Amino acid sequence: MSFNYWQDFEENEYYHIYNKAINGITLFKCDQEYVDFLFKYKKYVSPCFNTYAYCLMPNHFHFLIRVKQVEVVKKFSKTQKTKKALAFMYDHEYFNDFISDQFKRMFSSVAIRYKNRYNHKGAVFIEKYKRIQSQDIFKNIYWLTYIHHNPIHHHYTKEYSEWIYSSYNTYIINSESEICREEVYEWFGGKQYFLQYHDDFKYVADEFE
Repeated sequence: MSFNYWQDFEENEYYHIYNKAINGITLFKCDQEYVDFLFKYKKYVSPCFNTYAYCLMPNHFHFLIRVKQVEVVKKFSKTQKTKKALAFMYDHEYFNDFISDQFKRMFSSVAIRYKNRYNHKGAVFIEKYKRIQSQDIFKNIYWLTYIHHNPIHHHYTKEYSEWIYSSYNTYIINSESEICREEVYEWFGGKQYFLQYHDDFKYVADEFE
């Protein structure tokens, strides 16, 4: 199966977004750096999205999101003092350009802190982050579970709940969060089926790789 890994952002569409550090460098070296990354995600890009899942790994990350309506994103753009934001405010054709620029700002902010903290020279992220549009709920279910399964796949843990840098536990303990839990439960047909699907996925995930 072939994918277009760099599809434009369109309103009301779902996307699996991921990127990794260049040359296998460890992007997150301590707990606080995971927290800082999520803070920057919230600051720069999450106002443009509904967020359904995320997972931060030592050298890469995944998100499953849905782009909000143009009017909502435009309202957020008015708080951003950039050329792309200004262009978007006056012409909706810059919709994708504005969101892409916000990601660029987020990555640049993370990279600058990393370079200053570790005296790193050169790039930190692979230049083009991937974004695959998800066309239906069944694909969303797969991507969401795949994202939560990442720590198991990479042998960091054996259970979803043991990896604290993902959205999985947000679904389990129902803590305050911007994650769209109720909509996701509807995809699966209820919380119990959400849990069962994840449990089954542990044993068949390799068939989908």
